[in-house]
Amino acid sequence: DAAITTEVGAIGNNTSGGNAFSNTVDDARIYDRALGAAEIAELAGGSVPPPPPTQYTLTVETAGTGAGSVWLDPAGGVYDEGTVVTLTATGETGSEFTGWSGDLTGSVNPAMVTMDADKAVTATFDRTNTAPVAVATSDVISGVAPLTVNFDGSGSTDADGTIVDYEWDLGDGTGLNGAAVAHTYTGAGVYTVTLYVFDDDGASGEATLTITVTEPQKEPPVAENQSVSVAEDGSVGITLVATDPDGDVLTYAIVSMPGCGELTGTAP
Repeated sequence: DAAITTEVGAIGNNTSGGNAFSNTVDDARIYDRALGAAEIAELAGGSVPPPPPTQYTLTVETAGTGAGSVWLDPAGGVYDEGTVVTLTATGETGSEFTGWSGDLTGSVNPAMVTMDADKAVTATFDRTNTAPVAVATSDVISGVAPLTVNFDGSGSTDADGTIVDYEWDLGDGTGLNGAAVAHTYTGAGVYTVTLYVFDDDGASGEATLTITVTEPQKEPPVAENQSVSVAEDGSVGITLVATDPDGDVLTYAIVSMPGCGELTGTAP
C-alpha cells in the first residue's frame, strides 16, 4: 500500500485547477481509454443508479349518440411499462355504455389494459330509448247502435323522441291510422279498442278502452182502427192496415170476434 497525494490540474473547461485528491492506493491499473461513469463507480465500490423506466401514454376518448365518462385506475394517463390499468365506463342519464374500440375491444366493463406501448381506447355511449306512453280517449263509451265514436290519441307522449305512428284496433275487425279517428259501430256488443303508438326509434306503447253498444229499443207496430156499418144479413169488406216504425215484417192475428155476425177472410 502507498499513500498518494496529487494536485489536479486543469480538466476540460475547469482551468483553475487547485482541487486536491488524497487517498490510499492499494491497486493501480492503467487504461488506454477514458472510463465511463459506470466503470468508475464500480472500481470505486459504488453502484450505478438504474435507468429511468420506460413510460407509455394511454389516451381515452368517447363516441356514440350518448354521453359518458371513463375512470382510470390508477389515474393519470402516463404509466410505467407493464402497468395494468383498469378502465370503467359510466353512462350519463339517458345513455348506456355499448363497447370499447381501438386498443381495447369488446363490451366487458370494467376492462383492463397492460401498458406495453402507447395505447388509444375509445368508449362508445349510445342514447337509451324510452318507450312512448299511449293515451287513448273517446267522446262516448256506450250507446245505441248505430253508434259513432270519435277516438283521440293525441295525448300520447314520448320522453326522448317523437311519436311517428298511431295505429287503432277498433275491436270489430276495423283498423285505422292517425292520432284522431272516428268509427261507427252498427251492431250491439262490447268492443275492446287498442291504440298502438310508435316512436322514431321503433319503441312502442299501447292503451285500451272499452266501447259498449246496445240494440235500439223496438217500437211497437201500429194497427189502424176500422169501423164499418152493414145492413142486417148483409156483408162488407174490411182491409186491415198496420205499420211498424222499425220496418220489421208484420204478422196479423184476430184477437177478438165481433159481438154478432160472422168474420171471414184472409190475413194480409
